[in-house]
Amino acid sequence: MVTTTSPRVVRSFVITVLVLPLLASATALLFQVSWLGELPDPAAVHWGAGGQPDGFGAAWTFPAVTAGLGLGLPLLVAMTTLPMLRRGARGGTFRFMGAFALGMSVFIVTLNTWSVALQRGLASSTDAPSILPGMLAAFGIGAVTGTADRAAALLTGLAVRASSRKAG
Repeated sequence: MVTTTSPRVVRSFVITVLVLPLLASATALLFQVSWLGELPDPAAVHWGAGGQPDGFGAAWTFPAVTAGLGLGLPLLVAMTTLPMLRRGARGGTFRFMGAFALGMSVFIVTLNTWSVALQRGLASSTDAPSILPGMLAAFGIGAVTGTADRAAALLTGLAVRASSRKAG
C-alpha cells in the first residue's frame, strides 16, 4: 500500500531502528570495554545447551559481536526498509521490522553484557556460571523493548487520531 510521505512515520522508524539500538549498544560497549581487563584469558564465548561454557576465545569478542550485531542488524533493516518508507510505503511489515530490529539489538547487547559481567574476576573461564538466567533475561528484555516500542507507537497514533476527531 502506498500513501503520502509522512515525516513523522519516517522519524519514528529511524528512532526505533537506529537511534535506540545505537544507545543500547553504546551503553553495553561502555560496560564491556571497561570490564575487559577483569576477564579470564581465554574468556568463555559460547555456552552449551546445559548453560555451561564450551567455547573459549579472546575477551574482545564480546564488544566486537555487540558492535557488529547490536548495530549491524538494525542498520541492515534500516537500509532495506527506510527507502520504501521515504517513498510513502506503509504497512504492518514496517512496524514489525522496526520492533524486530530494536528487540534483537537489545537482546544481543544484553546477553553479551551479561556474559562479560558473569566472568568478571574469575581465574578461569571454565568456572563461569550458567548463561541460562542471562539468556532468559536478555530474551525478556528484548521482547519487552520491541513490544513496548510498538505499543508506544500505537498509543501515540491513537492519541493523534482522537485529537484530530475532537478538533474536527
